[in-house]
Amino acid sequence: MRNTRLRQTLIIASAVAIMSLAGGGLVLAGFSNESVLYSFTGGSDGANPQGGLVFDAKGNLYGTTNGGGADGNGTVFELTHMLKFKDGRSTEVWSEDVLYTFTGGSDGANPQGGLIFDAKGNLYDTTWGGGAYSGGLITATARRSS
Repeated sequence: MRNTRLRQTLIIASAVAIMSLAGGGLVLAGFSNESVLYSFTGGSDGANPQGGLVFDAKGNLYGTTNGGGADGNGTVFELTHMLKFKDGRSTEVWSEDVLYTFTGGSDGANPQGGLIFDAKGNLYDTTWGGGAYSGGLITATARRSS
C-alpha cells in the first residue's frame, strides 16, 4: 500500500525541492523538507506519474501518468499554482488539469518518457503501447493558451 501511495503522489523532496517565486524565478529550498504538490486519485486525473516534469515560463508543471485517465491508458497533465491568502498568510496551492487522455488505440497508451516543449509550446512525449502496430508512438499535445 505504501509503495502504491508513493507512486501516485508527486512530491518535491530533498535537494530537488523547488519553489516558484511571484516574479517567475525558481529557487532551490527546503533541503530536508518535502511538499506534496498533487496526489493522483487513480481515476480520470491519472495514476502512476512517469518520466520527468517540465516547467513552462509561468512556473506551471507538465508531466504524464502511465495509467488512469478516462480510458485507463494514461494522461498528459498540467499543474498550475496560485497563492491563497488567509489571515495574513500566503499558501501556494497546486491544481491539476488533464490536457489529454490516451485511449490506447491509434493515439497511443501508457506514456513513459518525459515531456519536452517546442518553440510554439506544444508538448511531445513517447508512449509504451498503442499506435498502428501496438508498439508505441511519439505524440504531440497542443498546449492550451492561458
